[in-house]
Amino acid sequence: MARIEDPKMNLSRSPEAARVSRRQLLKASGLAALTVLLGLPRQLRHAWGSIESRRASRWGDPKTWGGRLPRKSDLVIISHRVVLDRRVRVAGVIIRPGGHLVFHPKRRATLATNGNVVVLGKLTMQTKRPGTVHLLRFKGIREGRFKGGGMHLVPSDVGLWVMERGRLRLTGAPKLAWTRAAGPIDPGTSAIDLQDDPIGWTVGDTVAIPPTVPPAKGHHAAYDEATITAITGRTITLSTPVSVPHPSINLGKGPTATAEILNLTRTVRIEGTSGGRSHIFIHSKRPQRIANVQIQHVGPRRNKGKGSEPVVGRYGLHFHHCQEGSRGSIVEGVVVRDAGNHAFVPHRSHGVAFINCISHNTVEDAYWWDEGDSSNDTLWEGCVASLVKIGAEKYAKAGFLLGAGSGNVCRRCVAVGVESESTGSGYQWPGKANQKPNVWVFEDCLAHNNAANGIFVWQNDPHHHVVSRFTGYHNGNFGILHGAYANRYEYSDLLLFGNLDGAIELRANTRADEGQDAYKGPITFRRVHADGAGLAEWGIISPHHNAGPEQPTLIEDCTFTGHLTAGIALTADSEPTKLDLRNVTVDANEFWMADNCHVDSFILWDGLTIRRKDQLGELRPEWNASVS
Repeated sequence: MARIEDPKMNLSRSPEAARVSRRQLLKASGLAALTVLLGLPRQLRHAWGSIESRRASRWGDPKTWGGRLPRKSDLVIISHRVVLDRRVRVAGVIIRPGGHLVFHPKRRATLATNGNVVVLGKLTMQTKRPGTVHLLRFKGIREGRFKGGGMHLVPSDVGLWVMERGRLRLTGAPKLAWTRAAGPIDPGTSAIDLQDDPIGWTVGDTVAIPPTVPPAKGHHAAYDEATITAITGRTITLSTPVSVPHPSINLGKGPTATAEILNLTRTVRIEGTSGGRSHIFIHSKRPQRIANVQIQHVGPRRNKGKGSEPVVGRYGLHFHHCQEGSRGSIVEGVVVRDAGNHAFVPHRSHGVAFINCISHNTVEDAYWWDEGDSSNDTLWEGCVASLVKIGAEKYAKAGFLLGAGSGNVCRRCVAVGVESESTGSGYQWPGKANQKPNVWVFEDCLAHNNAANGIFVWQNDPHHHVVSRFTGYHNGNFGILHGAYANRYEYSDLLLFGNLDGAIELRANTRADEGQDAYKGPITFRRVHADGAGLAEWGIISPHHNAGPEQPTLIEDCTFTGHLTAGIALTADSEPTKLDLRNVTVDANEFWMADNCHVDSFILWDGLTIRRKDQLGELRPEWNASVS
C-alpha cells in the first residue's frame, strides 16, 4: 500500500512537524490499513480541514461535500465520481480506490494545490477542444525540503503520486508534436514553412527551433523560441523574428537536413512553478494512458547554481518499479520542459511506449533510467531530446541513455543541443549496463548540434549490438565515439557530416570469442558515408586501446571525404590496432600514422598488408602511408 509518514506534512510540509507512525494512525483511526492514507481520524480531519465527497456530482455543488465547498486549506478526499467544473485551490487531494476525479471535458478547469495529489483511484483530464485547458498546478513548493528516494509517498516531496492500482487518463487535444522546416530559416524571418500540416496547432502555441549551424563555440545552444501569431496552410508566423540562422544541410546522401520545429504547448497541463519544481511519480499496478500533455517546471534540485544536485527519484514523468504493472502504458505527444532533472524515466517498469514525445530544456539525461537496473520492452519512437543541460556530472550527459534490459527499441528519434564535455552525446550506451544485457533495436535515429558526440559507446560485453541508418551532423566532437576495452558492435548505413573532430573515434577492439553461442563477428562499420565538410580533422581515428585485438575491426564499403588531415588515422600508443579495410574510398590523404603508434596489421581488401616503415613489411608509397 502507499505509505504516508506524516499526514500533517501533506498540508504544511513543515520539517518540524511531529512524525505520526503508521501504527499510531491505525490505532487512532480504527480503520483498515488503507485508510491510514485516506481516512484520517475525525478529530484530525477537523483540525486539518479535511473534506470528503459524499456523493457523485460536480465539484461546484455543495451537496457533493455535505453542505460546503472545499476551501484552500482543505485536504480533499475523493471517494466518488467528482467532476471539476471550475478553478479551485486546495491543500492536497487524495483520490481513494473507487474514487474518480474528472476535469470537465468541455470547460476550462484548474486545480491548484500546495500539497500532494495522490491517485489510488482514477484521475481523468481529457479535452478535445484546442481552447479548453485543463491545468493541475503545484504551488508554494520548497525544493530544499525534498527528501527523494524510496518506494512510498513522501509528504514533503510535493507532486502527483499514482500508487497501488491508481490510473491516469490524461489526453489533451490532438496535435502534431513536431515537424521540420521546409527549407532554411534566415535571421529576421517571422514566417516559417513546415514539411507537414500543423494539425492541432493554434495561435498562442510556443515553438522551439533547434540549431543546425556548423560546429563552433556555443553552436549547440543556438535556439530560437517564440509563440505563433498566425497559421496559413503549412506556414506559421512567429511573434518575434528568428534571431540566428538555421540553415539547411546538404549531407551528400539522402534528404537535406532542416531544423526541427517543436510545438511545446498542450491543452492538458501538469506543472510546478519556476521557483518550485514538482514531479510525477507512478508506482501503480495498472497501465497508464498519457497523451498530448504538457509537463512543466518539474524535476526538483537541492541547492542552487552550479553546486545544485538533483533529487533522486523525483523526475518529470517517472514510472518507478512498476514491473509488469506498467505493461501497455502509452505516453504519446507528451512535452516535458524546463525540468531540473530527468524528463522521461521508465525505471524497472516494463512495456512502456514513448511515442513522439519531447524533452526540452532539461538538466541531466532526458530519456533515462538507473544504469544498473533493467527495464524491458521500452519503446522510444519519434521522440526528441532537445536542449539537455549539464547537471551534477558534466562529462557524460546524453539525450537518450540506452540502459540495461531486453526488447528495448529506439527508433526515429532526435537528439539535439546536448550540453556536455568530451564523453557527452546524443545517445549513450553506458558502462554500468555491462552488468546485464542491453541490446537495443536502434535504427533511423539522428543526432546533430550536440556539444560533444552524436553517439557515445562505453561497453565491455560480448553481445551483438546493431546500429542501423544513423545520421550525425555538426556535433562538436565525433559523430561516433566507440569505446571501452572490447565489444562487438555492428554499424551499417551511416551518414556522418561535418562533425568537428571527425566521423568516428575507435577506442575499442573486437572482443574475444565468448563460447559456442556467442556472436562471432567483429566490430563492423559497413556502408558509412563520412564527409568532414572541410571542418573535421579525421575520417576515422584509432587513438588508444585498453585491450588487444582478437580480430580486425571491419571497415567495408565506406567512403571518407572532406577531412583536413587524413581519412584514416592510426595513433594508438598502447595496444595494437588491427583493421580490415574492404572497398574503402578515401580522398586526399588516405592514411596517417603517428610515430609511436602500434600497428599490428592493417589488412587491405586485396590481401596485402601495410606496416610502418620501421617495421617488417614492404612500404607502399602509392597508398600515401608515412610516418610524420
